[in-house]
Amino acid sequence: MAHIQFTINTLALNTLLCDLDAFARLVRWLATSLPQLSGWDMVQEEHIHTFLLTLSLKTRELDRQRLYRFFRLARRRRLIAHIPLMKLPRRDLPRTIEPLSLEEQKTVARMIRENLCTRPEEAWLSALCFYHGLSSSQICRLKTEQIDVERGLILMEGRPPIYLSAEDFLLLEHFLQRRKELPYAKKKSHLVISNQTKIDDRPMTQEYVAEKVRALTGHTSQCLRITCFAALSSLYGPQLLVEAFGLSLDQASRYADLREFLLEEEVKQQRDAFAELSHL
Repeated sequence: MAHIQFTINTLALNTLLCDLDAFARLVRWLATSLPQLSGWDMVQEEHIHTFLLTLSLKTRELDRQRLYRFFRLARRRRLIAHIPLMKLPRRDLPRTIEPLSLEEQKTVARMIRENLCTRPEEAWLSALCFYHGLSSSQICRLKTEQIDVERGLILMEGRPPIYLSAEDFLLLEHFLQRRKELPYAKKKSHLVISNQTKIDDRPMTQEYVAEKVRALTGHTSQCLRITCFAALSSLYGPQLLVEAFGLSLDQASRYADLREFLLEEEVKQQRDAFAELSHL
């Protein structure tokens, strides 16, 4: 009898946190807008829909999926008696920011490589967005103590560490050399600093990072981040974004359909098994 292996896909911690945040927002809204509801048994689907209409179109569908997933989990654990939301197919909204084309990606990579000596800060910040999918807020929060040169990685909060390539090391070396020349650099704990803030040890603003990235590449940091995720998910599947970048299932599903990649993997395994049997 053939050996059958079952794989169980568990929810990432980031997915659970997003679901809890969505539920917390719903509870706060119910307590404020509908104080006459004295218990969960009184919450109906019309109340959930009214809450969803208060959200922006971009986040409404995500929160609907998160709430339904959380309700199902709570119902199985007998924390709630009923699920006040109907299961509906996921409705994907059109992207507001499209990933860069292959030619545009080559241009960005060339700009980063050619400007690592003359514009090291812009090149390093752009590389963090373009190659490692960091957001402006994540870059601002980075501290020098998170750089582990010996092991060649950057320790991140809320996601797996970033493993540095040879090109990353070169970019980092030129960036740190430029950082060392800034006044009061030794007293600053954050990785990205500026000569405009000489004494206060506070992180730079997201706008600062975004301006540096746009000045070099001509694209926003968000666009480079989206391009990174879209390119990797098209090659390796969206599950990589969950495991290697700490994205939630909802976030990863924006860049590719996980079910399609699972189906492709199953077909590939069956073909490989058939080819091996034919060879034998």
